[in-house]
Amino acid sequence: MKFNLLASASSFAMGGLAMFAFPSVSNASLVCTGIYACSTQTPTVSPFLVGGNSTATVNQFNTAGGKNLTKVVVTESGSFSTTGTVTYTGSGTGTFTFSSTGTITLKSYTGAPNGFPTFAMSGKGTPASFTLGHLASAAYSGTKTSLGGFRTITTNLGAYDGTGTFLLDFLGTGGVSISGTSAVAASLMTEFFPSLSVQYQYTIPAPEPASLALLGVGLAGAGIVRRRRKAA
Repeated sequence: MKFNLLASASSFAMGGLAMFAFPSVSNASLVCTGIYACSTQTPTVSPFLVGGNSTATVNQFNTAGGKNLTKVVVTESGSFSTTGTVTYTGSGTGTFTFSSTGTITLKSYTGAPNGFPTFAMSGKGTPASFTLGHLASAAYSGTKTSLGGFRTITTNLGAYDGTGTFLLDFLGTGGVSISGTSAVAASLMTEFFPSLSVQYQYTIPAPEPASLALLGVGLAGAGIVRRRRKAA
């Protein structure tokens, strides 16, 4: 897609193929300790064009065994990479700094619990400086790798319980940032590489005293039987 970035333009949109990979998210602040246990969903999505969308399927929290959900932590991280060419369209010689921008937005979709966090992560690709003559072109390659953020949910937790699934939607948008001149045209492709984790933290009920007593009697009985067999 080609951008004619002239003086009258103030915002830009661009398209390109966005490739997604979803490794597990590692974050020390999210580790379950003490009475907590964890169940982490790492859904995958198909590649999609910038300006389009792709959907991830997340399992609900299964309460089997009396598990009690206490917290949901949604983590999004990733990077993007832009490659292409920039062309100076002004007269004479132009000097300018150029960089791409990208935003990945995570939104709730079909069946997602009310109040599910929707948030975006944005960044600017590596800036590059150019000095070009009229209609001269140069290659641009810019990356941004420090995108990320997480949200913690402690309310409306019952809406996550079940044995089904709900859907999350990813949206990708991009643009450019130019300083020094706006007489620039660009032909670019941007790829996004985000990851997603939906972590359920929960407690497991302790056995009731009566159950513990019965367990103790059973173990004691087993010990007596063993001793009698040895004596025989």
